[in-house]
Amino acid sequence: MARARETITRALRMHARVIGLGQSPSSAQAAEGLVLLNDILNDLPGNGGALPFRDYRSDVSFSFDDCWPCWPSVRVTCTAAQTVTLPMGCARNPVPDGFIVEIVNPNAASITLARNGWLIAGSAANATFTAARRRYHYRADLGDWKLAADLGLDDDLPYPAQFDGYFRLELGDAICPGYARELSAADRKRLDDGRTKLYAQYCAPPPTQFDAEAQTIGVANRGGAGGSLNDFLNGNI
Repeated sequence: MARARETITRALRMHARVIGLGQSPSSAQAAEGLVLLNDILNDLPGNGGALPFRDYRSDVSFSFDDCWPCWPSVRVTCTAAQTVTLPMGCARNPVPDGFIVEIVNPNAASITLARNGWLIAGSAANATFTAARRRYHYRADLGDWKLAADLGLDDDLPYPAQFDGYFRLELGDAICPGYARELSAADRKRLDDGRTKLYAQYCAPPPTQFDAEAQTIGVANRGGAGGSLNDFLNGNI
């Protein structure tokens, strides 16, 4: 995956066309590019944007396994010190790429994020914090819950390398108006294609779920065995 500095440099050179081959951005160009890049990332699925949150309140402890599968953007407000256990997922409903977990901690309590077998920010250890808010998103290609925060110039982009070109184009498009320029027609087509691919991967709707009473309705599959309505609608029987 590319770093922020590399993305800014290539966007300025390849797409906005305001610096030449072998040139580096000025400090002002790098700073402005970083602000624009973080704005783009914060509005995209898998890093905080595009999907509404489903809210839960927790007074003692919270485990995603108790309510799995659930909406792919979840906010848990913790009113006291406790452990929040990340979802394990299952064969039928694995943790989707880009699943977002936001922890709101209004009382500055000690919150432990239990990794449940995954990495957290690249570490095979639980995360403990007292911050008022933390947001993580799941990288399925790494099995890692990445901390969603604004990037520095030397930080890696939070998405897989297959989207590096898309982010250069998206940033180039944001930079161009400041120089009275526009993306080329070819770049515009590539940008639209890249956006479609990213949203297809990170904006999958959650599995259909019904309340407990509806879940007791039996649905026969072709072999005659029964199953729940949820299983039937999600293609599991």
